[in-house]
Amino acid sequence: MIGLAESLALMSAFFHASSGIFIKSIKSKVSAFQITAFRFWIATPCLVILTLLSVNISDLLTIPLIPLLLIFLATVINTAGILLFTTAIMKGRVGITYTTSTSMMIFFSLLWGVLLKIDTISLWAIIGSIFILTGVYLVNRTKNSNQDKIDKKIIFLPIIAALLWSIGLIITDISL
Repeated sequence: MIGLAESLALMSAFFHASSGIFIKSIKSKVSAFQITAFRFWIATPCLVILTLLSVNISDLLTIPLIPLLLIFLATVINTAGILLFTTAIMKGRVGITYTTSTSMMIFFSLLWGVLLKIDTISLWAIIGSIFILTGVYLVNRTKNSNQDKIDKKIIFLPIIAALLWSIGLIITDISL
């Protein structure tokens, strides 16, 4: 049976992928910054409502300053990653952008966890990382006869986005 966390993760992945396909289908001259800002305009009121419904307001006022500043920093870093990711979606291929960013996010998160001594790594995690990196290489190397050649500069955008997201994730973990 799938638990709540797994169900939420699957729903998140579905909506994330759906939004990327929608972004790719936009034919007007909209920038990655405009799309990201619009997404935040929609997400912010939803998160405020959810927060107000799930947390006592007086609890919010007792949060120490350092964790708040770290969460702010993590949010800025994650937003930079979202801008790079959105740019990659708009300029590159959706499938390559998603596979690169998500798999590299896993790799970078494992790496940061070990380097900062937050997590321990098992042999299976190392083997999995090798498969992930091999898969990213193969997906980005593969040429399809009915698609344009991959712009190598575009490949770096989701990699850097994943790096930023993993840094934001680690900072968020530290702040909590």
